[in-house]
Amino acid sequence: MTPLRAAALALAAFVMVAGPFQEGGRLPGMLALLHAAVLLLLLVAGEPLLRAGGGRPRGRGSGALLPAILLPGIALLSALGAPYPYAAELGLMDRIAAGGAFAAAAMLFTLPADCVLLTRILIGSGTAQAIVALAAYPVGGPAAAAVVFLNRNHLGAFLNVALLLALCGLDESLRRRARWPAGLLIGAGALILAAILCLQSRGALIGLAAGAGLVLARRWRFWRPLPRRVVLALLVAALLAGGILVARRFTSNEDPDRFRRLAIWRASAAMVREHPLLGIGPGQFPHEAPRHNFPLERSPVRYGRSFSGAHSGFLTGAAEDGVPAALLVIATIAAIVFLLTRRAGEGAPGAAFLGTAAALVALASQGLVEDLQDRPVILLSAALLAGSALAAACGWRLRPAHATAPPARRPLAAGAFAILVGFVLLGGVVLPYAGWRTAAAARAAGREGIGLMRRAARIDPLNPLPHHDLAMAILNSGPPDRARWVDAVIELDRARRLDPREPLFALLRARLEVKGGDLFGDPGAAQRALRLYDEAFRLNPTDPRPAVEAAGYLAARGEDEAALRRLDAALALEPHYRRARVLQAEALLRLGRADAARAAAAALPASDAALAGYTPDSGYAATIAEDAPVERQRLLVSLAGGVAKSP
Repeated sequence: MTPLRAAALALAAFVMVAGPFQEGGRLPGMLALLHAAVLLLLLVAGEPLLRAGGGRPRGRGSGALLPAILLPGIALLSALGAPYPYAAELGLMDRIAAGGAFAAAAMLFTLPADCVLLTRILIGSGTAQAIVALAAYPVGGPAAAAVVFLNRNHLGAFLNVALLLALCGLDESLRRRARWPAGLLIGAGALILAAILCLQSRGALIGLAAGAGLVLARRWRFWRPLPRRVVLALLVAALLAGGILVARRFTSNEDPDRFRRLAIWRASAAMVREHPLLGIGPGQFPHEAPRHNFPLERSPVRYGRSFSGAHSGFLTGAAEDGVPAALLVIATIAAIVFLLTRRAGEGAPGAAFLGTAAALVALASQGLVEDLQDRPVILLSAALLAGSALAAACGWRLRPAHATAPPARRPLAAGAFAILVGFVLLGGVVLPYAGWRTAAAARAAGREGIGLMRRAARIDPLNPLPHHDLAMAILNSGPPDRARWVDAVIELDRARRLDPREPLFALLRARLEVKGGDLFGDPGAAQRALRLYDEAFRLNPTDPRPAVEAAGYLAARGEDEAALRRLDAALALEPHYRRARVLQAEALLRLGRADAARAAAAALPASDAALAGYTPDSGYAATIAEDAPVERQRLLVSLAGGVAKSP
């Protein structure tokens, strides 16, 4: 084995083994390392292609590599029209990494032994995760068992891959009567299966049933009657035990929103219908979802819970990259599973091919009801396995079979490819991570971190968050004055240009206009502030807080009719928003509509009763549920006297 090839295998092993220990590769530091590892693999894999006589892998089914280029290309086109470029850049990097891992593995790990080695590495990684989960389960149940991934469903998906690979490897070892490998695989499989059951995940059980079903369908005719009965009994027992544990979790869980996925799917489907061809852009779903939030009528705070994903990987992909891209992903997975299943013959490679196909089926089935791409190591590990298994199963090669002379180098092509990979590495990995680290250091430094935050904004120029943080730091660095106001406005305007659909930026900018009107005596500041308040409400029409804040500002200026229009819109969303109800009653009283004011005030006791015992689980919910005792007392005095004082 050459040093370069050994280094490539080490990088692949790093992705599979180290990635899971950082929330499945989700933490910024590990995510940067995973993406960098994939880009380095691509750099190594691309070198043979850039020689005379080289080219793409040749062989039956090698067209399956085309989606590795097409899908990032479609995502790039979608990203060009995305309203939030920074999120689009990060989302595009995820697509490049997944496609790059698949393509690199198909060009680097083409030997059957490579595929077998990768499956063993992933089984070992899954076993390690299972041991951690089983050790944590007695402490805090299923949630504690998912301590590494912080999500039981995603950990279950990763463990499913390892378990299916172990089961296929065990079948092959038993056929060869290889006791030591069979014993190790039995132990690993038992630990992984126990961990999956402890997680009590519906999605993981769906994936396991689908993957195991493929293995049974493919191997059934090769087994004797006794092994058939044993395997079938074990599978049924495992699924029944898992189903009982899931049912027990639901019956003992008082969360009334555990079946919200249908509503989330409907809202996500509405996003897909709005942009069916190219989607809203990679990485845009969490930022677009608040505008499609739906009320929970059983809760006194109707919009107290939100969603940031479609709870379906394919639906999220269709919303972000478009329906054609989602269909292409489904077709690619189906083609790979078909090719691998047909070539899943005898021996360790055949077991690895079948295990990889079963793992893909399990991930695809669970991906119907889970956003598995939230944990990058799941997709990257699956892409590495699929690329290697497909290349080994189909006998792909990088040179024509008749070629004899070693291919000559193409220095210009190689240099251009290296520059391209380096550009992606710098812009998509190094700079975002460096900016994140610098911004984190600036926040930790408090008032002394303004210089660091300016550096973070320069390092990561597409990220609006350093500009937002910089504006807040400037305002908090001392008493408000004109110089600080101007600096804060400049930074917030930069943030708004980078993410024009973020309602928080418009709301903060409105507050600055209010303050600027006092600092500069600007009569036009009021209208600008109101336009910005209305823009913040328009950008997230399910959040009444900007409308209520604008109403308070209008009431202070004596514009009660305009304030009432905004309060009516806010209370239509959140009828138990007590501060808004008090402001409404006060405005009505000042307008001489005493009966309407008393009717508004009479609704407050009903809101008190509805909110009694309610525990807010978000900042939004806490604001809506918050009482306004001072304002209420003032309202009672005003109602008794028949006159409302200006707030």
